[in-house]
Amino acid sequence: MYVSALALDNYRSYHTLVVEFSPGVTVFHGRNGRGKTNIVEALGYLSTLSSHRVSSEKALVRQGQSAAVIRARVNDGRENLLEVELVSGGANRARINRAMVAPREIVGYLRTVTFAPEDVQIIRGDPSGRRRFLDTALMQMKPAYSSMKRDLDKVLAQRAAALKNASFLGSDMLDVWDESLVELSAQVAAHRISFVASMAPILSQAYGHVADDTKTATMEFRSKLGEIPDTVPHIEDGHMPDLTDMVDSMRHLYRHSIENNRDEEIRRRQNLVGAHLDDFDVYVDGLPAKGFASHGETWSSVLALRLAQAQVLSTEDAPPILILDDVFAELDSRRRLALASRMADFDQVFVTAAVEEDLPHLMESDRIEITWSAEEGSQIGK
Repeated sequence: MYVSALALDNYRSYHTLVVEFSPGVTVFHGRNGRGKTNIVEALGYLSTLSSHRVSSEKALVRQGQSAAVIRARVNDGRENLLEVELVSGGANRARINRAMVAPREIVGYLRTVTFAPEDVQIIRGDPSGRRRFLDTALMQMKPAYSSMKRDLDKVLAQRAAALKNASFLGSDMLDVWDESLVELSAQVAAHRISFVASMAPILSQAYGHVADDTKTATMEFRSKLGEIPDTVPHIEDGHMPDLTDMVDSMRHLYRHSIENNRDEEIRRRQNLVGAHLDDFDVYVDGLPAKGFASHGETWSSVLALRLAQAQVLSTEDAPPILILDDVFAELDSRRRLALASRMADFDQVFVTAAVEEDLPHLMESDRIEITWSAEEGSQIGK
């Protein structure tokens, strides 16, 4: 899989941009604030309908403009033209090969894995960042997961509103939302459990490669349901369990948990049961990376997570596109070389760098210089 061309209109610092790419490594080089990351962010947005930098889409539209457009030609054995129009204050629009589609339908046509300095918060930050890590990957693997997760968020909001009035109107009013919460939480949690289980052995191997030491890294899914009991299907001899069986088991656990927590939910007027409380832990030599890992171990863990994600997202003949946003500046020379050695596993890699010396010397690439002017904004240097 590779992107052969990208066009931006009124996206962030770009008034217009048209650029063609070849498979292999492309480096965007330029001083900080010139617009390097904006290009790779746009590619990531086409892949996931979200930015790895900001939560609000308003920041993606060039100041003073009403809309921004991202277009890309994507090749994975056949060519597809993808387009998303980000409308400030309105509904976004999308096209696939010039045919109008719902924006969510574009997810899956371009698969990317982005590694950025902000990723250390996957380890150090709160559970919401780790859930986002899982959800972003799952949406690319299974586009239907996006609708499932969106429906869960709606039910949680509606049930939270009902909980605020349950003490006055009676707990029966919650029944209508309980089954929806159970069903959607079971679906979402089962997909997350399966994804974490498939990543775990790859993470261990990837950590050994990038850290180059005798320590080991593992990851485990964690739920507010407590330890997932043995009655929930799990991996045996490297074979994934049937997802339907796993969903059935999670339904039972969520129903039981709702019954046990009903009075406390009404007292606190909060959703205390559901997949919105899922999390996972990464361990280095048996100790939680959050709170115990050194700076280098944290970076190795995050890099291993991204490489494991990329391997799980790979199809038989099409790995995802790897995006490395200003990460070489954060790594020591040994980890830079370890990361550079893995680039050959990908058909296409995009790298941003402000300082030439941060890039591994042996890394062959196409170089694109990014400049900026007050009149035109960010541009490709000539």
